[in-house]
Amino acid sequence: MRRMNKWFGGVFKELMRSMRLSIFLCQCPLCGKDLVLEGEESVCRECLGKISWIDANAPVCPVCSRPLGHESERCGECLTAPPLFRKHVSYGRYEEELREIILRYKYGGVEKLKHLLAGFYVEVYQRKISMCEPQGFDFIIPVPPDTGRKREFNPVLEIVKIFSKRMNIPLLHEYLVKVKKTLPQAGLTRSQRLNNLNNAFRLKSSSFSLKGKRILLTDDVYTTGTTIKKCAELLIAEGADVVAMTLARSI
Repeated sequence: MRRMNKWFGGVFKELMRSMRLSIFLCQCPLCGKDLVLEGEESVCRECLGKISWIDANAPVCPVCSRPLGHESERCGECLTAPPLFRKHVSYGRYEEELREIILRYKYGGVEKLKHLLAGFYVEVYQRKISMCEPQGFDFIIPVPPDTGRKREFNPVLEIVKIFSKRMNIPLLHEYLVKVKKTLPQAGLTRSQRLNNLNNAFRLKSSSFSLKGKRILLTDDVYTTGTTIKKCAELLIAEGADVVAMTLARSI
């Protein structure tokens, strides 16, 4: 009887799976193919396999993670204008599939992609940070969004919330705030980028101190690096030790 119930249970489970595939079939938001393979939750395996991720063993700048064509101590930018954060790492190159996933999530309303992107955070953290940071981090602080953007949710914060729970690192998301709307950094000169973000961020007045705290500063995309650097400066001025992590990096 028990064996028969187990058999019927298996048949019912497969029947429900077939019904889901035929009636409620999901499609890959990148290529439009049906998601039918095991483990395909939001993007198909083929599109995921095309993502240009930044190999932890490939030659990159040890400070900002810019991919280099050869082994080097630092990239030219970090040699001439070194950032205050100790290190930045990123999951992949901001191009093609990865860029499309991030844009679809942030601006296309494909909210279910947040779990996939949170998984990218977990992966890059485990591959490029955890081994080098045995003490871990006291807090995760995400780069805040523009004050003028009207959205029902903060897309980066939603990803970081999932990552925070998975890694068991406390999230401190209201400590750093953006107080003015700014132009997109891409396309601006270095001088314009710096002026664009002048006085754009501040720390909330609080009796809480960051002195001696290890902070993981997170954002979705590292384009010019100016945003991360400005936020890191504020945290470091409070005595924090800052490592930055993003989903994608422009090359």
